[in-house]
Amino acid sequence: MKYLLMNYVNEAGWPKLTKAEQEQGMAAYMAYTEALTKAGVLTGSNRLQPSSAATTVRVTNGKSQVLDGPYADSKEQLGGYFIIDVAYLDAATAWAARCPATGHGVVEVRPLWGAPGGAAPEYEFGSCSTPGQKRRRNMRKLIVFNQVTLDGYFAGVNGDISWAHKDKQDAEWNAFVADNASGGGMLLFGRITYELMAGYWPTPHAIKNDPIVAEGMNNLPKIVFSRTLDKASWNNTKLVKGDMVAEIRKMKKEPGKDMAILGSGIVSQLAQEGLIDEYQIALNPVVLGKGRTMFDGIKEKLTLKLTKTRTFGNGNVMLCYEPMA
Repeated sequence: MKYLLMNYVNEAGWPKLTKAEQEQGMAAYMAYTEALTKAGVLTGSNRLQPSSAATTVRVTNGKSQVLDGPYADSKEQLGGYFIIDVAYLDAATAWAARCPATGHGVVEVRPLWGAPGGAAPEYEFGSCSTPGQKRRRNMRKLIVFNQVTLDGYFAGVNGDISWAHKDKQDAEWNAFVADNASGGGMLLFGRITYELMAGYWPTPHAIKNDPIVAEGMNNLPKIVFSRTLDKASWNNTKLVKGDMVAEIRKMKKEPGKDMAILGSGIVSQLAQEGLIDEYQIALNPVVLGKGRTMFDGIKEKLTLKLTKTRTFGNGNVMLCYEPMA
């Protein structure tokens, strides 16, 4: 869906800046535009001439009246805009929050008319493609989405996953993560990963540092498969104690959005049953030395084919694989 990001700034402040400050400001906008372009979400942008160059046209009783100046006088004026194509509002506001205009003005986010009724189309959970390239899907899929270190671990010693949430400097990566977290679907966990996630995402620290992702993680429907847990207290979570493989086979035949496994020791078991349709791996430039691998316990060789890749400025690389037929 396309969104218009309108930058409102105080025009009177620009002439008061030094030449160096003006150059620094222009460089910030150029870097922001480059980040939008690299992410594949930018469809248009431009600066506007000062509001003093505006002309207002009003028609009253069939007669046109042309006035010099803007429609309304205010402290902040519309100075420029960006049009971006992302799947959901949360992703648009994430990009707006990174716009340099927020440092000396405000950015208004407004959806453009597109999907019928303004509704966002359904897409796959977490795609390696840029948001504008996501393809629609008709079949319910089971997807593995994991952040993995260079030495192959999705969790460190004692389940540490903090390394995957430290880099906040890449706007493209942040928007990608926010877009995925807002994308809907159902999350599946084994007990150990469930307890790791449930112990992090509802905390004030997670909500403060990753508000959009935390909102998605806390509100999305979730299932934890465990024979030892007595209850699942994390918001919107269902506990399933029965046969995991049979339950997932049944769920794949039901209508609904895609299902995603985050982390979890259940990957190897489901992979060997042929139930996983896609593996989406975010390779992080981090080495832990010890930890848990995604395919712990796998008994048979699993051959995959690479379908998509995407690189980010923070060094992360998205690798998408599908099982070989």
